[in-house]
Amino acid sequence: MEKLKRLILNNRVLYNLLRNIVDEISTIQLSIFMKKIRKNKNLIEKMKKNKKYIIIEKGKYNYKTFSAFYLNNMLALVLKNLLNGYIPIVKYKTNSIDEKSNNWSDFFLQPVSDVPDNIDKKYILNEECINSRFKPSFSMIYSKRKLKLWGEIYNEFIKFNSDMTNYFEDEYNNILKGKRVLGVICRGTDYTATKPKYHPIQPDIEEIIKEAQELLNSKYYDYIYLATEEEKYYQKFVEKFGKNRILTNKRTYYGEMYNQLDDNSLLYSVNFGRENDQYLKGKEYLSSLKLLSCCNSLIGGHCGGSDLALYFNNCKYEYVHVYNKGVY
Repeated sequence: MEKLKRLILNNRVLYNLLRNIVDEISTIQLSIFMKKIRKNKNLIEKMKKNKKYIIIEKGKYNYKTFSAFYLNNMLALVLKNLLNGYIPIVKYKTNSIDEKSNNWSDFFLQPVSDVPDNIDKKYILNEECINSRFKPSFSMIYSKRKLKLWGEIYNEFIKFNSDMTNYFEDEYNNILKGKRVLGVICRGTDYTATKPKYHPIQPDIEEIIKEAQELLNSKYYDYIYLATEEEKYYQKFVEKFGKNRILTNKRTYYGEMYNQLDDNSLLYSVNFGRENDQYLKGKEYLSSLKLLSCCNSLIGGHCGGSDLALYFNNCKYEYVHVYNKGVY
């Protein structure tokens, strides 16, 4: 089995073929499931009465900080178990030394509301399978049908807890409220340094700036909201458009500290020396993507962050251009 997996991963034709087949099958199954939920609002309540619960405590990886991949992994496990007739309870915790890190409950409510705090032992199943095919691949955003489906799924099962809601609403009111804003996402650091296989190639920053300039020249947008972990990208936008037109959320920039790390290091390795640093990085990142989803339009590089913004937005953007440059 492992040899077969390596063969598929190392052969782009086989990988893309299998990925497309899996995506189509899972899309059909999820479409049917969501249609059932729309038609029968009591479907989940009926499942609760069966008292078949499953605890999700592990993911495909031990995620050190919040990421789009982490969220999609948890959601994939939620969907798999719902389709199998079980009510999922996400209790993922990291092994981080931080008191808080990226535990599910730090950011989100349970995907299914009003689940019991204490589940009778006989109803608990240990989650051994830590992966699931019910996850959005990068190609999903280029299909209106699939993009709409995943927007609906996010709207149904991903909900902020009260702390995250208050944090986001405070940022929204101070940054975006009452403004016409072009959202821009630019990914750098470990993404462009390590070039992860089968991940989207990022566009040149100057190409994004050029398109942003053309859109602002239409006088349709008053501001740019910039979501990036690279301070050098922020400075390029400030030089081009002026500081007063560039909006950002409360965040720390990674570029300078990341460049001091060993080659092929990942972004979670950057530590800003704050108490609960991993948790705060996750909170800043998650709020930034939610803010991005509240902009009037979106342009920028294709990455996990752009996909989350599109799903959170649920097909409400006036204009979208997520660059399709192929994959690494």
